[in-house]
Amino acid sequence: MLRVVDVTVDRGTTRRALDSVDLEVRAGSVCFVLGANGSGKSTLLRTIAGVDRPSSGHVLVDGVSLASLSPRTRAREISWMSQGLVAPRRVRVFDLVASARYPHRGVFARLGQRDSEIVHDAIRRVDLDGYAARFAHELSGGELARALLARAFAQDTGIVLLDEPTSALDPRHKLAFARRIAEWTRGSGRIAVVATHDVNLASQVAQQIVVLDRGRVVADGRPEDVMTPSGLACLFGEDVVIGRRFSRLADESRPWVLAWDDGSGGT
Repeated sequence: MLRVVDVTVDRGTTRRALDSVDLEVRAGSVCFVLGANGSGKSTLLRTIAGVDRPSSGHVLVDGVSLASLSPRTRAREISWMSQGLVAPRRVRVFDLVASARYPHRGVFARLGQRDSEIVHDAIRRVDLDGYAARFAHELSGGELARALLARAFAQDTGIVLLDEPTSALDPRHKLAFARRIAEWTRGSGRIAVVATHDVNLASQVAQQIVVLDRGRVVADGRPEDVMTPSGLACLFGEDVVIGRRFSRLADESRPWVLAWDDGSGGT
């Protein structure tokens, strides 16, 4: 279980990046974090990953404070795919994905057979078969996003944090991404926390949706409980209609959002 307990991130500005955030994500769950730009989504993921240190509060994994763990031990527990990463030049896709194995073998140790199997499996999982020998900087934006997702999978952690992972993907690959995340967590006890602006993608696959507004949690629960006009008011104002459609990924009917701009300056 992942718990964020009364976490505040205060950078000394007029508004806290995170303000007394409490969050609990159960094992085997996919949790999507929604919010407008500047709402605190990326800061939340960076804080869980240990990149940002909270001003107060704690992040716990199975009751253990992440602050008590060494960076290498923490990297065995949590993998993190941040947004806006640039592909390193002259690094092949296989080596990019294989770099995720360092928490398990050390930075300078050679890959073992099991490591290589995990790397190849991660590459296949994101449909990049045949790309292993390609240079990462030659990939398209969508292909690079999939390679970085493979890297997160290859780290073989219990928790994966994904910050805007589908922003460079076309609709078909967005759905494929959602399917992979669902398969990765299903029955394994793993946790995925995904920050996104794509409300309807979140609805199709999430067991839990969290909405942030100005660093605070304003909604937290199942998609059908959160995806209401009031639950999404900070994103869309009143210009939203909530319908339902069948999700093959969830194998049930899920909420579906239709929003528009009425010309008054809203979303």
